[in-house]
Amino acid sequence: MGGRNEVQAIAFLLNNEVYGIEVQQIKEIIKVKDYVTVPNAPNYIEGVINLRGQITPIVSLRKIFGMDKRPLDENSRIIMVELESEVIGLIVDSVLGVISAACNDVVKPPLLTSNDGNSFLTGIIRQGDQLIILIDVMKLMNDVKNRGSQKSMEV
Repeated sequence: MGGRNEVQAIAFLLNNEVYGIEVQQIKEIIKVKDYVTVPNAPNYIEGVINLRGQITPIVSLRKIFGMDKRPLDENSRIIMVELESEVIGLIVDSVLGVISAACNDVVKPPLLTSNDGNSFLTGIIRQGDQLIILIDVMKLMNDVKNRGSQKSMEV
């Protein structure tokens, strides 16, 4: 957040909690479309879609965050994000829109809530009575991949 006075993020709902991803990490947002499941893929991968000729993995944030499965509906969206040279889609319950917050309205997550499993939480935006949890998608996917490789090493 260095050098900027404001943070802009796309706010979305997951399990009635509001999360945000900074707009620089987002390529586009699309309606949920049919996807093809991939046998033996990690459990957080819902499948793949063909997005304008590019095969794109679709990730369930609900599964990554340990939330109960919820049927997709007309509000469900896929947030397309670019990670290094790869595009992935994140399924969310609904997208609320763009939020802007002054940098001093973004606070670090409390130390007590921090652990190795959630280092992807970059901050919490205070907007009135509402708290929006900011996620760094690059760190999130690295955490998830590292957890997966540790589990396979334990077997």
